Amino acid sequence: MVQSEEKYCPTLDLNSGHKMPAIGLGTFLNKTNVTEMVRAALVDYNYTHIDCAKVYENEEDVGKGLKEAFDAGIKREDIFITSKLWHDDKGKVEEAVDACLKRLGLEYLDLYLIHWMQPDMEVTDNEIKVKSPPLHVYWKAMEECVKKGKIRSLGVSNCTVPILLDLFAGAEIKPSVNQVEAHPYFAQSNVLKWHQKLGVVITAYATVGSGHYEGAAHVHKDVSLLSEPVIAEIAAKNGKSSAQVCINWAVQRKTIALVKTTKAERLGENHNAFRFTLDEEDLKKIEALD
Repeated sequence: MVQSEEKYCPTLDLNSGHKMPAIGLGTFLNKTNVTEMVRAALVDYNYTHIDCAKVYENEEDVGKGLKEAFDAGIKREDIFITSKLWHDDKGKVEEAVDACLKRLGLEYLDLYLIHWMQPDMEVTDNEIKVKSPPLHVYWKAMEECVKKGKIRSLGVSNCTVPILLDLFAGAEIKPSVNQVEAHPYFAQSNVLKWHQKLGVVITAYATVGSGHYEGAAHVHKDVSLLSEPVIAEIAAKNGKSSAQVCINWAVQRKTIALVKTTKAERLGENHNAFRFTLDEEDLKKIEALD
């Protein structure tokens, strides 16, 4: 990946030998203007990393945005695309990968994650029926997709350390990334240390807090760091926004930060969040929020 420091965010080295841009545009919940956001992010705001998934139900529109960016001169080899394996596809991995590539209009994925680690289950009052194969079976199928050139790196999402260790014990191609919720209110510092020992990069979602969404409003409080006074104080000190402080913190601790917006004017602000350094005093105040 050829990048200039003036335009592009840093990258982190994956154990697969590839590099992953430290700030990526997340597409979760965007069913209104995701095509516009993907194109603008890549063409106008120097993003090189897009995160998507089958279950977001917008990959066709993401694909349209990618095509518009390619037509505008963006090179496929200069961007990093992540997608994810959903529960009901664990018994048909290659078919799921092929369908994903078709939706996105791509020949390969830079990273493919198991979206959730629990099996596909059918639960009734009297019985729990496991419908998906064991983890090692569909991980092997994912490895085969790497060998066929359809995927470059493999990973997991929402995965606990014990399950990750079990996967490491039997995997031929080790997981490169674990995508988990992480932000100053939920820093997961010990989890991060474990992953660093294993050589697995953490991608952090909900970087400005885990605000509830319609599908889970009954079980999740709306947790936002954008109204946190400590973050606002640090933002004012550095001449930045609260969102930029949270994103910068994620990048500075050597994780990948996913950012989300449906407003084009926010794309540049979010992507430029790496352009300053939080000092030790800032980091201690943020650490105390965990």
